[in-house]
Amino acid sequence: MNMLLVVVAVVALYAAWMAATDHVRFSSSDWGPLWLVRLVQRVAALQCRLLGVTSETVHMHLNEEEDDDVKKGRRWIITAAPHGVCGFAGLLLGMPYLRTSPVYSRSRALIAGATVVFYIPLVREYLMLLGVRDAQRSNVQALIEAGRSVTLNPGGIYEQVMTDEAQEAAYCQRGLGFIRLAIKHGLPILPTYSFGENQMFRCYKFGLQARLAFAAKFWVALPLFTGRWGLPWLVPHANHVVFVTGKPVEVGEAREPEEKEVLAVFELWKREMERMFEANKHLLPPEVAKNGLLVVHRAALSKSKLP
Repeated sequence: MNMLLVVVAVVALYAAWMAATDHVRFSSSDWGPLWLVRLVQRVAALQCRLLGVTSETVHMHLNEEEDDDVKKGRRWIITAAPHGVCGFAGLLLGMPYLRTSPVYSRSRALIAGATVVFYIPLVREYLMLLGVRDAQRSNVQALIEAGRSVTLNPGGIYEQVMTDEAQEAAYCQRGLGFIRLAIKHGLPILPTYSFGENQMFRCYKFGLQARLAFAAKFWVALPLFTGRWGLPWLVPHANHVVFVTGKPVEVGEAREPEEKEVLAVFELWKREMERMFEANKHLLPPEVAKNGLLVVHRAALSKSKLP
């Protein structure tokens, strides 16, 4: 009985804490001190090394010490691909970098994340500390208007479910919302790609259409994957992941986006993604690199209602 009361008290206290901190997912301010972010970054990196996962970051055009854009804290719409089946390397190695690296910290970069993650105990605190905020369209708009850069995954849940360790791919939502945001606010689009993220787990296509339909209805992915030793959860295959940043895609002055120019900017972004891939495909297993990169605008793919 006493143990039951303790459990109930702990649950009640945490529920109160969640309610008290729920506003953070809509906040344009950083949450938590930078020293704590650096500590979490070190612990996450150590955990990954123990699992055989290492990483490095490559800026194909930026120089942290000399580049004017970095010095001036130029803002961007940052696109992150691929999502990966669970975003393992991005979560543990990539996200902390946004708050600790001069390239991104000076641009005041935040990350748009699915609403559901803010209801997962402890995960929500980790993500909010690293700068993840609710990806609702109105909130992303507010973050930009508050002077923040925003990092988006154009493929979203669809890309997560479609992850294939043998085929690199970057999917874009039908409406190309990240491009419309960039044009509306006059912000260049900074493409990034994580080479090695997809190879950390083996993915399965069983029930793919049913899982896509579920995701379309509930906005929650149900990926099927295994890691090392065939374990069905987060023990990845040992791998070296390289986060590559490409050249910004300029969109000009802020204005209301027109359909024709949205598609034109998409083509520029696609070209830069393909250029990035060709220059760095040697970082992937040869059998994956030879398959090339698929950059898909889903308007030409299907009429799915998936977000």
